[in-house]
Amino acid sequence: MMLRWALVAGLLGGLGQSAAEHRSRGIDLLRQSQADEALVELEEALRLDPQSSATRFHLGRALLAVGRLDRAAAELQSALPGSIDSGAVHYQLGLVWFAADRLADAWSELTLALESRRDLRPAEYQRAEVCYRTGAVSEARRRLSALVEATPRWTGPEVRAAELAMQAGDAADAADWLARAVEIEPERPELWQRRGDALAAAFDNDGAEAAYRRAVELAPDVGAARIALGYHQFNVQRFEAAEESLQMALQMTPGDPAVQLPYAETLLYQGHGEEALAVIEQAVGTIAAVSTTSERGVGSLRVGALELQAKILIKLDRLDEAEQVARALLEAAPRNVQGHFDLGTVLRRRGDPDGIAHLRTFKQLSDGREHRELGDEYLRLAGDAMAAEREYRAALQIDPQNLVARVGLARALLAAGEAAAALEQLDQARAEGADGVDWHRTRVLGLQATGRANEARVAWEGARQLGMVLGPSVWAVLLEAPGACPIR
Repeated sequence: MMLRWALVAGLLGGLGQSAAEHRSRGIDLLRQSQADEALVELEEALRLDPQSSATRFHLGRALLAVGRLDRAAAELQSALPGSIDSGAVHYQLGLVWFAADRLADAWSELTLALESRRDLRPAEYQRAEVCYRTGAVSEARRRLSALVEATPRWTGPEVRAAELAMQAGDAADAADWLARAVEIEPERPELWQRRGDALAAAFDNDGAEAAYRRAVELAPDVGAARIALGYHQFNVQRFEAAEESLQMALQMTPGDPAVQLPYAETLLYQGHGEEALAVIEQAVGTIAAVSTTSERGVGSLRVGALELQAKILIKLDRLDEAEQVARALLEAAPRNVQGHFDLGTVLRRRGDPDGIAHLRTFKQLSDGREHRELGDEYLRLAGDAMAAEREYRAALQIDPQNLVARVGLARALLAAGEAAAALEQLDQARAEGADGVDWHRTRVLGLQATGRANEARVAWEGARQLGMVLGPSVWAVLLEAPGACPIR
């Protein structure tokens, strides 16, 4: 009898150890961002030891990482009664509800996490994110500022505060936040690169170049830092320096069209047209090969490459080839302003009367775009809905097919309190093919403003399923609590 009990005890001990080993491997895999593999280990640990709160906690984390939110919440809730760290469980539940866009529940769990553990700074960081998501951007920035003071060795709040400052058009403030971040972690090249972006947006060109160069020094074998430096040098028309930086970047990422295009343009501006053409032809070939397997992300790159190829060929007076490329460009993008200019220019040089029609189309599209961009500026910078409406209507009078201007007109009408008229413009734009983020955002806001709250929520959910992020202003309106944080 004693021997039998000894065997049972040994088996039970082995069982507990095996579950612990699976859990430990699962935790290690989670640390390595291998969530699918971690899930396998943690499911096995739970099978072997269904009563383990620790296993359910880490299983919930893995399920969150792979997007299985309902089950993640269930496992975390099951872990809560037996957990020795309820704050950590509430925090993870807050992350789950945030990912599920159940923001009131997220706020509640994050608050419980902080009540249990006042030092759980990531929970406070996430509450700032809830504020941002609900449209309380100023409150989110205020909370991040407070968190910066409470966590002097953590750069997360500084970086996020910089992102929100950039979104608000305050590049100088963003640069200041990133200056603090690089003081904390001076060896992180990505922080220097972000600071370079902020300084460039604030028109501090020397400061931006110094930041980019520091990023390159810290990561000499990483192409991204050199590309950022080359783009900046190109933008400030230091073409020789840009050529050197982009050439080195191409050595790290050979055949990358996103680098080849600005590199070819630097060569063109320095008078090396033949070399520029060779580079751009290689880029066009690469883009064509990629587009046979996936159109995703290559459409605008192809248009840019064809624009530059036509421009180079015209410079080199190779008009037959330029015409062929310009026609290919217009086939890919029939309303491309540069394409009509290039084809019109080539045909006019040959005395072909069709060139005049293309140049007229170029002027029409160009003038319409100018009015549309003025409307954008009035609406974005001055908040002047009447002036914006005037410019958008002028754009549409010149170019009735300008869908961006029509959506802009809807935005201006909505800002002026004419939601029903805005929805009419959006319906017309949709009938003509509009389907971008601005269209979806304006439609959700217009539906809500006309009292069609259920339709607004359905429209928002449809956009989310398409992978579109409509922004915190939409959430604020859907919650009928603009600027409110915490959620009540």
